[in-house]
Amino acid sequence: MDYHYETRSACPDDAEEIALIFQRAYGSGTHACRDPAVIRDSFRRDWKWLVVYDDATIVACAAGAWHPWNRMYETLWWLTNPAYTGRGVMTRLAPRSMRDLFAEERCEVIFGFLRSSIIPIYRRATEDALVILGHEGGSNIRGTGEREYLLVGMTPHPERRPRRIPPACPIFSLPVRAFIENRILAQLPFETVDGVYPEAAVVGPPSTDRVAAGDWRMELAYKPAEHTIHVTGFAGPPADAETTLAGLESCLEKAPAADLVFLYVLADKVRFIRGLRRHGFVPTAYLPAWYYTDNGRCDCVLVARYTGRATRTIARFGEMIDQFDIALDEESA
Repeated sequence: MDYHYETRSACPDDAEEIALIFQRAYGSGTHACRDPAVIRDSFRRDWKWLVVYDDATIVACAAGAWHPWNRMYETLWWLTNPAYTGRGVMTRLAPRSMRDLFAEERCEVIFGFLRSSIIPIYRRATEDALVILGHEGGSNIRGTGEREYLLVGMTPHPERRPRRIPPACPIFSLPVRAFIENRILAQLPFETVDGVYPEAAVVGPPSTDRVAAGDWRMELAYKPAEHTIHVTGFAGPPADAETTLAGLESCLEKAPAADLVFLYVLADKVRFIRGLRRHGFVPTAYLPAWYYTDNGRCDCVLVARYTGRATRTIARFGEMIDQFDIALDEESA
């Protein structure tokens, strides 16, 4: 059969058709984009949508979202109508999506949380492949009810060299640092500069959801359908690491119940990260240049704690996920 694919920028009038792709792909799953209202709202927030259509039917989509808090574009929601899987649709969409985001004047870095099944297609389709940094702990729930790992990837602009501030104190043991240097940093052309990290330990996008426990305050993004909490901010009085961690646990006790909790921690907060490990959190990704400051970008570590009973599906690239889990585990290093 001869397919006549065309790629174009999407508009709010395409919301119903885009949502239909998500409905067909995710079935009764929890993906927000099954709702056309979510798609329309994304246009109001200046997201960049691309669609591929065959004759008059939209058969694939991809989005680009600007995140002011860390001044990065996120490439996300790459999806093909299941009936068109394996017909070359994504190989048309991938390079156009990356080119359009890199063409934005404010774009320095693109990142994404990608389903493992899209990685081979993505790498064949575009030269600007995301460097895999790890995974996010399994926040996505498929229509089967299983949790699915999403791989975390990043690529800087090919011509602009963003400034990266490395942490002053070694955060990991020598074998772990060697893995990060060789597997991640060597593939990312950042300009290394000196600078001071902010005092905050936990960073993330602003959130209006907050809980308090005594003098401690926590900001969070809660996804009830996924039973997931993203801790986006945490603050309190000056204290040692263990007292601070007790404050975090007190805040989490007042938050909605969740199977998965994850947070971005600035990579110079060595004692705090080690303390999180004692509380059941594990590093799942190393995120270079993740947090923006006027003097440069600071590294972060994604840490996650999973307490649910649902099966977490590794699917494809299970060996890669295992490799990151082992490499970032201090006890096995």
